[in-house]
Amino acid sequence: MAILYTAQASATGGRAGRAVSDNGVLDVTLTVPKELGGDGATGTNPEQMFAAGYSACFLGALKFVAGKEKVKIPDDAKITTRVGIGPREDGTGFGIEVAITADLPGIERALASWSPPPTSSAPTATPCAPRPRFRSRLPEVGRQ
Repeated sequence: MAILYTAQASATGGRAGRAVSDNGVLDVTLTVPKELGGDGATGTNPEQMFAAGYSACFLGALKFVAGKEKVKIPDDAKITTRVGIGPREDGTGFGIEVAITADLPGIERALASWSPPPTSSAPTATPCAPRPRFRSRLPEVGRQ
């Protein structure tokens, strides 16, 4: 694979700390959710950042694939990603689960699910089980 772009960020303090991108645009306070033993302090956590990034990447990939098929993804399309974290069944640490919902106004359900959605080549060290669910608000096809 030819690398076209490389993002870089650093974290200090672990889940209760700070994360900063190399260009300083991303600069967030990290906090531990109450569900994981945190105090509920204001901040974000790795799961929220993963959900946001995955949503953006998934929508970009969906637009790319749809464009190849001459299908216009509407400007108000929205991808919502839920990232859950919990202990692995085999007792070897924590795993994550990803559920994806696509809101594609003007794209009929049959067209939205015509083939598997874009998939990720995420590192296998982080077990992900994406479960895409599609819904659309209008029953018309959005072909260009």
